[in-house]
Amino acid sequence: MPSSIRIGCRVTGLVGAFLPLVPGEKRRKRERFVGTVIGLSPDKQWMVRWDNIGKVTNHPCGKLSFGSAAPSNALDGIDLEAWRNGTDFLVDQKGIDKYLERWTLLR
Repeated sequence: MPSSIRIGCRVTGLVGAFLPLVPGEKRRKRERFVGTVIGLSPDKQWMVRWDNIGKVTNHPCGKLSFGSAAPSNALDGIDLEAWRNGTDFLVDQKGIDKYLERWTLLR
């Protein structure tokens, strides 16, 4: 079945910081982030701007869950090239982890 994810739609993903391990569980879980798909990267991964951190990363569709379709004006007023090429681009999950690690040290 083809993915429902399209540019401009809202998605969620377990891409945030690791949550504290609950007694009795063996696997760590990540915090769920919510964001907007802003494009498709050259390696065919979705570029997502995460609301939680205001940064952009690439993720395969398997890591994302469709949230809702975007209104027709969802990307109006957004400078997509700035998001794709600027300092707010973290590339992937490792980039998110490094950013969150630095951010928690500064708090």
